Amino acid sequence: MHAQLDVELAELKRVETAHGTPMGQAGLPSPGQAAAASALSFAARAAVPLLAAWFVTSYKVWVAVVVATATGTLAVFGPWWMAMGITYGLRKVFRTHGV
Repeated sequence: MHAQLDVELAELKRVETAHGTPMGQAGLPSPGQAAAASALSFAARAAVPLLAAWFVTSYKVWVAVVVATATGTLAVFGPWWMAMGITYGLRKVFRTHGV
């Protein structure tokens, strides 16, 4: 959550500089929104291997599919900056104005 706060503060400072909006008027996300976005992002990343193996009937193939897709998902979404970016994007999508 601290990393996300740092990103938010940097974004607010950038908006303030670009548009002359004081930081206090731009607002920060609520901790609840940040936690919900983080949880949704985590659940989406965790669902990828399970969805890939949904229609596989053979146990050995199922294990191979889950391992392969979990490895691929971690390779794509594993870096902290990618996870933080996804969380930030989801928070922007579900953000309530006036917070």
